[in-house]
Amino acid sequence: MLISSRGPRWLLLLALGASLGRAQSLQALATLDGASGYERPVLEYVRKAVGGKQQVDNTGSLTATFGNGSPHTLLIAGLDEPGYVVSAITPDGYLRVHRLFATAPHHDFDSFFLAQPVHVTTAAGKMVNGVVAALSVHLQPDRAATVPRADHPEQMYIDIGARSEAEARAAGVDL
Repeated sequence: MLISSRGPRWLLLLALGASLGRAQSLQALATLDGASGYERPVLEYVRKAVGGKQQVDNTGSLTATFGNGSPHTLLIAGLDEPGYVVSAITPDGYLRVHRLFATAPHHDFDSFFLAQPVHVTTAAGKMVNGVVAALSVHLQPDRAATVPRADHPEQMYIDIGARSEAEARAAGVDL
């Protein structure tokens, strides 16, 4: 199960702007979920949008060739976006997460998710809406000694509206 925030793919958006030509197409691309390892929806969208002679290799990289001769232009743009993976489901239905990568791509990366809407992509490809929550600093019994870091995945909870682990799993969420 993957958690993503529908982050923009700026270089890809700029590169495809001329070929797509319509603001609605760019908006659709910008709102596709494509967490690392699960960027297939973005790949399929780009394939349909750019045309040309296409090839997808074993790493999921798309090569599109247009025209003949010289000069050649190479454009490289990422299809994926950083995200989280579900690492646990609490008895009361909250999802626990850890990053898909060892270090954050930006020092404030985890902070950007707090109190933000996210999508949980199930193994079946279903999108489950959620919001990032964190432990309340004010309700911690030992808050003078240890203040929870709400900007760290170990302190994040994803609320999908489930009231139990069984409800979360019934929505299609799994580890």
